Amino acid sequence: MKNILIIILLASSHLFGQIWTSEENVDKSNLSPWVVDKTDEYEGAYFYGESEAESVFTIAIAGNLITAQLENGDWNIENEEVIGWNSNYINYTNVRIEGNKFYSDETNGEFLIYVHNNRSIKCLKMENPPVQMSSDGDFELGLFSNNLEEHNYGYYIQTKFEILDSNQLKSMSLGELIIMRNEIYARYGYIFRKNGAMALYFENQEWYKGVYKNIDSFLTAIEKRNLLNIQKIEKEK
Repeated sequence: MKNILIIILLASSHLFGQIWTSEENVDKSNLSPWVVDKTDEYEGAYFYGESEAESVFTIAIAGNLITAQLENGDWNIENEEVIGWNSNYINYTNVRIEGNKFYSDETNGEFLIYVHNNRSIKCLKMENPPVQMSSDGDFELGLFSNNLEEHNYGYYIQTKFEILDSNQLKSMSLGELIIMRNEIYARYGYIFRKNGAMALYFENQEWYKGVYKNIDSFLTAIEKRNLLNIQKIEKEK
């Protein structure tokens, strides 16, 4: 599945890189505010850059809690042979959305509609893009996708986008809760104990690849809340 994701990212870069890359290639007269009825309509993935320089910026909205996470990475090369792609994750801080404006400590942005070849394309204009494709200080437009299943792995991707309450969790079996909790770690490439139950389970999932011994810094505020909630209900089973 990791290989499939790489293909998807490269394909999207090839397709949409021809539409825009950065400020110098954008017809600003074709930009207009992307206004929504509910803020959570901005939830989803935004794609920046091209090819190996591509990154994915994921916005998750759970009530008043908004998280923004940047995923980029590097090719893993051993003995001059490419053996895979290792992702890295950065969580933006003090994230908020006001109207169609995005704010964080790391950068600000604006949700816009870009009209290209008679197509209205939803995007996020980021003032300090993850990958600077042109002159320093220029903005870049990130293509929006709300297909959460396409960009996230596992059976319980809701743990990244919503805070699960006790009623939802109590309806699940202990086994389901254990898988749900560990799936949060597995999505980030956490290395489970060798020959342990979780290692054996996730090694049979096509998308899983153990890379990191510690992924605590990758976890979003929503995921941290869910981990606590899940563990609490596990103890009651």
